[in-house]
This record gives sequence, C-alpha cells and structure tokens, in this order.
Amino acid sequence: MMNILCYTWLKIAKPNDMSTSVVGCYIPHQDFDFFCCLDKHQMFANLEDHITYFIHKGGIIVFGDINAHT
Repeated sequence: MMNILCYTWLKIAKPNDMSTSVVGCYIPHQDFDFFCCLDKHQMFANLEDHITYFIHKGGIIVFGDINAHT
C-alpha cells in the first residue's frame, strides 16, 4: 500500500500567545486511479496522530473535504 500525503500543516504563531495549527485535508476518492493502492485507514490514523501531537501546542483548525464521498 502507498502512503500519500493528503494534508498540509501551517503554524500561525502569535507573540506571547499559543500558536494555532491549521491543516488542509484532501483524501482522494475512489474515482482516482491510485485509490486502490492507498491505505485508507492509515491516512486517517496519521492525521489523528498529528492532531493529537499539535493539540498540546495550541489550537487546531481542520479544513477540507477529507473525502466526504467515502
């Protein structure tokens, strides 16, 4: 299985305040040719692990369709 990077993180730091991490998510849907090669559960597990890590460093904003089709 391939592990495709389906999200991008951006850190917004404010002086004398906790930072905010913003993550844009896109997970390819089943109509993409390489969908059969993806480990679908691992993509969500990786995102959850990263959110768990960054939540202790400040706020988090998650946006994107995160494959609403599946």
